[in-house]
Formats: sequence, C-alpha cells, structure tokens
Amino acid sequence: MSSVERHSPRAIARTLLVILGLGTLLVSVAPAAPLALAGFAMIGIGTSVMFPPAMSAAAQRTDRPAATNVAALVQISCVSFLLAPPLLGFVAEHWGIRWTFALGLPLVLLSAALVSTLQTASSDGTPSASSQ
Repeated sequence: MSSVERHSPRAIARTLLVILGLGTLLVSVAPAAPLALAGFAMIGIGTSVMFPPAMSAAAQRTDRPAATNVAALVQISCVSFLLAPPLLGFVAEHWGIRWTFALGLPLVLLSAALVSTLQTASSDGTPSASSQ
C-alpha cells in the first residue's frame, strides 16, 4: 500500500509543499553553503512526487473531459520548462541567484492554495468529489 493510499493526496501534497517552501526559503536566505545544500535537498524532497497528484487532480475534474484537463496541464508544464530558464537566468544575472529561488515562494503558496482541488478517498475507499 502506497503512502498516498494510506494518507490522502491532500495531506501528502500539503506536507511536501511545506518541505518545498521551507527549502526554498532556506536556499534564499542561507548564510552558508551547508544550509543552502540542506535547502536544496528539501526542495528535491518537496518536489519529488508533486506531478502525479497534479495529473490525477486534472484528470478527476469534471468541468471538461479528463483528456482535455490533462493536456492543458502538460501544455502549461512544457511552456514553463521552456520559459523558466531564460527568465530565471535574467533574474539571477541582475539581482542574484538567491532572488531566483525566492521567486519560487509565491508559486509554492499558490500551489498550497490549490491543494484543495485534489480528491480525497471517502471512508469506503472510493474517490470523493473535490471541493471547487
């Protein structure tokens, strides 16, 4: 039994987002390299399993067909992967690498606000409707 089956997707996502946010904050303000490295490790742990629950949440929404929602998420992800490096490079060049990581904090907060869109399992094990 996986941890997502034992615990709700919301609980897993919230826990990982807290770890991700703390790691991002630590990297942004770390006075020494060992603390920054600990922050990087926390960022890795926090992002380790975030994409599958996001895909599941997109597929389980009822506003459009599941394939459309999943395709939209994939499209947003691809555009982000293309645009983020030059934009983050620009920020790092002009304001420093710490600000580059600090830019991720609003995105972590936005993700935390959207965790409620993940479905939870009801007491009988079947997915329940997410609150929207």
